[in-house]
Amino acid sequence: MQQQRFWEVDLLVLLRRGLENMVTLLQIAVLMAILSLPVVIPTLLIWWYQVVTGKP
Repeated sequence: MQQQRFWEVDLLVLLRRGLENMVTLLQIAVLMAILSLPVVIPTLLIWWYQVVTGKP
């Protein structure tokens, strides 16, 4: 079997794989944002309480 040359690559397959990779990256970013919520929400509540009461 001959090695495929770069100009013989199907561009639709290449584009589809690139889009699949972008979707996977987006899913990972959303997952990390969701997993950080148990830390972010209490931090924002504590910060808001300190701002409202003026206590450090």
